[in-house]
Amino acid sequence: MNNAGQQVLKLKTELESLKNNLCQQYLTCPICKPIFEERKKELHLSYVEKSKQEKTINKNDLIEKQNIWKKETDNDKKLKEKELKLKKNLNGKTN
Repeated sequence: MNNAGQQVLKLKTELESLKNNLCQQYLTCPICKPIFEERKKELHLSYVEKSKQEKTINKNDLIEKQNIWKKETDNDKKLKEKELKLKKNLNGKTN
């Protein structure tokens, strides 16, 4: 299970735990409903924030990998150019 899936499971578990600590009519009770709704909103915002952070980390990792790949391909191109120049120089000297 990925990190986002674990966060959703944790969120559901925490909400279930909260439900168990409130009265049976927590969705209609004037005392319990605001507590439940506020905590639900806090948990959701926390989940969204963690998800954004995870996406940013993944995006930065992808950018880093792309930069490494670009450097490697640039190095490969430079090596091929040097190789071609050497071959041309060798061919020019032998003729």
